[in-house]
Amino acid sequence: PTPMTSFLLATMKFVDDLFKNHPAELTCAIAENLPTLNIDRTRIRQVLLNLLNNAKRFTNQGWVRVEARQVDENVVISVTDTVPGIAEEDLPYLFDEFYQVDYSSSRKHGGAGLGLAVSKHFVQAHAGLIWVDSHPGEGACFTFTLPIPAQAPTRKRNPLRTSDPASMAG
Repeated sequence: PTPMTSFLLATMKFVDDLFKNHPAELTCAIAENLPTLNIDRTRIRQVLLNLLNNAKRFTNQGWVRVEARQVDENVVISVTDTVPGIAEEDLPYLFDEFYQVDYSSSRKHGGAGLGLAVSKHFVQAHAGLIWVDSHPGEGACFTFTLPIPAQAPTRKRNPLRTSDPASMAG
């Protein structure tokens, strides 16, 4: 069981160091009353770190923002940035293993193209969804959900039943 608000705030504190001497400003808006979820903390932290590391690598100016809130029966976590944006033809393949937007020999950004694929697997293992919204020149927003388990119905005591034999005498 993981209290999501404190978990996400602790992760953001850790990530602050990644952005210390970086031109992009890191901000966050994490709801104070997120529920406690049964998650694999290491895997979900890795998803968030992958998204933030990508945002840092591709955002040379502007900002990176992490938001977390409850929407219906999900905790929704987003990483939005001011990258140049991702071309529409690349969007369907971003979560594929080894897919990279820039395959040229002069590409500026390292990586094997596994971070988003691994993140997708981790989120799906938690019965969540992950996706991206992006348009060239407008930045990118990577979002993933973690479902809140349904509360088991509480058993209500039947007022007509009792274990007191005296009340059964008629």
